[in-house]
Amino acid sequence: MVAVVLGSFRSRDGLWRVVVIKERGMQWAQLYHGQHLLEDKLVIGTLDYYLHQHGIDWEDLVEE
Repeated sequence: MVAVVLGSFRSRDGLWRVVVIKERGMQWAQLYHGQHLLEDKLVIGTLDYYLHQHGIDWEDLVEE
């Protein structure tokens, strides 16, 4: 089955990016810093934790 990108968000300065993916009925997120994939297959709670650790709130992200 093919993975589908449901949406992506970035910080206003462009350094941070979140990509939300769905595959086989499951959803997860990827977290990027610049061009580097930092974390893959994150559930929302873990993604929130990582964003918070780097001083980023969902309100800081804009949809791409």
